[in-house]
Amino acid sequence: MASSLVTAGSRPDARNVLDEARAAGYEVVCNEQQLLAVPDAAGVKMLGTFAGSSYPAYPERAAVPGLPALETTAQKAIRILEQDREGFFLMIEAATIDYGSHEHDGAYLLRAMQEADRILGFLLDYVDAHPDTLLVVLGDHESSTPVFSYPTAAPVTTRLPSGLVHTSTYDFGDAVAKYALFEHQTLSLGGMVNPIVGKLYVRDYQPNPAYPIDQGIADLIAIVEATSDFTITPEEARRVLAVAPGTTIVPFDGLADLFYQDNIWPERLSRVLVDQTHLLWATGQHTNLPVVVMGAGPKALADQVRGYYHTTDVARLLFEALGD
Repeated sequence: MASSLVTAGSRPDARNVLDEARAAGYEVVCNEQQLLAVPDAAGVKMLGTFAGSSYPAYPERAAVPGLPALETTAQKAIRILEQDREGFFLMIEAATIDYGSHEHDGAYLLRAMQEADRILGFLLDYVDAHPDTLLVVLGDHESSTPVFSYPTAAPVTTRLPSGLVHTSTYDFGDAVAKYALFEHQTLSLGGMVNPIVGKLYVRDYQPNPAYPIDQGIADLIAIVEATSDFTITPEEARRVLAVAPGTTIVPFDGLADLFYQDNIWPERLSRVLVDQTHLLWATGQHTNLPVVVMGAGPKALADQVRGYYHTTDVARLLFEALGD
């Protein structure tokens, strides 16, 4: 099957590992059409290369033509692997839950979690239909600790169904409305701000005379309003984009100075939107909070996944399930 991947390689030894994979009997596929054309047959070997690096960010990923959803790739892999009478092992990683958290982007995180939920639904149905299959669901770590909270505000008055009036200094917010904000966002925060920063500064964050900050501010306001239900003022846009004269490193702010940040520009934009989202982030990195581990399938195996479960026990359980 011909490949549609035309990106030149960067290996200093000039090896073409895709050609080597083909020579070793692999079907090399680069888009959804090619993926689905591979036969669901025993012994099929397949290598999917669907992006030059990581998948594009949510929410804009859906607009990329030919890019298979993670659910599609998982279903295809299972249809091929289940042809083996000896059974199979498959790892499926919903990695962009982590990416959306690093970027402090609620919409990115939500879309990634929705995709993971769809995959989980398919897998649970598969286990129901194939009761000898063990399913283990876990995260390798927690990331960024997103939480919804109550920002301070002028006194907020709410009329209760009883007719009583309740006044609070907290804005409790409308959870449904916050969810809708993220659902209506069509571009990631990084997609909004990073291209502008790329034009705004040259080496070591020196201003670009051809693209003044006032133009960057106007462009950021326009793109935020065109791709989301958020609003942003010129003052807020300046807080996102401006750096102090003489800055030579990524400009951290406030508490961000105390923690390593991967994506400071989306984090800055997320921070000025917090009064609208009510979504806060403890850090830009991984934490040591325990993650959930769940098991489904054969009772003798799945029931072992209870309480706190050490990562090495996961490997032991999988070896036991494989009979080795």
